[in-house]
Amino acid sequence: MNTAHRHTLLTLFAIAEGATGLGLVVAPSILFVLLFEARPVASEAPLIARICGAALLALAAASWGGTPKTGEARWGSSSAWRSIIS
Repeated sequence: MNTAHRHTLLTLFAIAEGATGLGLVVAPSILFVLLFEARPVASEAPLIARICGAALLALAAASWGGTPKTGEARWGSSSAWRSIIS
């Protein structure tokens, strides 16, 4: 996979993760119903959903990365992924 495809893929994943994370932080009950087609049973579900939403927002920020300078390799998001995986 070349760098242009990797950049596009990471950007798409970052947008999807960011939208899901923002939805979980802002309106966890509505997103819970949309994702799982069920009402949350436990009273702790909105709190846990907000914590997971914050984690998804952090992952989206790590996936986003920066723009490469001319003649340099793009290290922003790929190094973040390598540090998470290893």
